[in-house]
Amino acid sequence: MAFSLALVWVFVFSTRPNVINIGAIFSFNSSIGKVAKVVIEAAVEDVNSNPSVLKGTKLKLAMQDTKQSSGFLGIIEALRFMENDTVAIVGPQESVMAHVISHIANELQVPLLSFAATDPPEFTPVPLLC
Repeated sequence: MAFSLALVWVFVFSTRPNVINIGAIFSFNSSIGKVAKVVIEAAVEDVNSNPSVLKGTKLKLAMQDTKQSSGFLGIIEALRFMENDTVAIVGPQESVMAHVISHIANELQVPLLSFAATDPPEFTPVPLLC
């Protein structure tokens, strides 16, 4: 009986998730943001259209527009991702906002990939900021 329950537990709890939530946060109207939006959406579409990549699991992308604002709006938007069990965040493109959000992402153990932040000297070492 215990062996049967163990097999049921392994089957139920070791199955792949149906959806993996990822977030993207950047300014949609900037030169970099316009390109990034198209590229990120295309990458998610490519992954989701190829069943051999994630073996039936789909990426679900949530994007937030920072509208080139200060770090405060970025904090609010980053926290919104956490409501949906987001496992990784792409962006932001502004160095100051990346620095602020990196602390939230680090505390929540969510990797943050800032693709356009260009001012590394202002960053203190944050393990999950790429």
